Amino acid sequence: MNVIFLDIDGVLNIMSKSYITTYFRPDGTVRYLEDHLVQRLNYLIETTDSYVVISSSWRSDMEDLLYQLNKTNFKHSDKIIGATDYNEKYRGEQIQDYLDSKPDIESYVVLEDEPCDVCGYKCDVVPEDKVVQVNMNNGLTHEDIEKAKSILMNCESKIL
Repeated sequence: MNVIFLDIDGVLNIMSKSYITTYFRPDGTVRYLEDHLVQRLNYLIETTDSYVVISSSWRSDMEDLLYQLNKTNFKHSDKIIGATDYNEKYRGEQIQDYLDSKPDIESYVVLEDEPCDVCGYKCDVVPEDKVVQVNMNNGLTHEDIEKAKSILMNCESKIL
């Protein structure tokens, strides 16, 4: 099974000044997705036959996440198979915990705009070659999709 660990902010939306001013809610959360970025995610899922695990802070309100995805013509709600645990660990540790609990995952990629707590100086649990660093000012690009496809289609076993 192929899995995409998906961050949302900076990946499926663009973190610009106008974005932050327009879409921040009073509680400090953002709930806005870019249609064209969601379409790129659709394409990645379809061309790699992958499932999605949410590793974003959005996982705290999965009902709203699904609502926002559906508003942008996300076609694969059935491919969202879960979320990493929402706990005090770094995101990389949360991803590794998920991988440890699911031995049927053959290949995975992490889509992340700030990988310092996945494979960087805060936490280096996830191998860097499994992470696609998305530029938060652009969101998910065609180049990011091609890199993710390459990682997923190599079918490397997870590294523990």
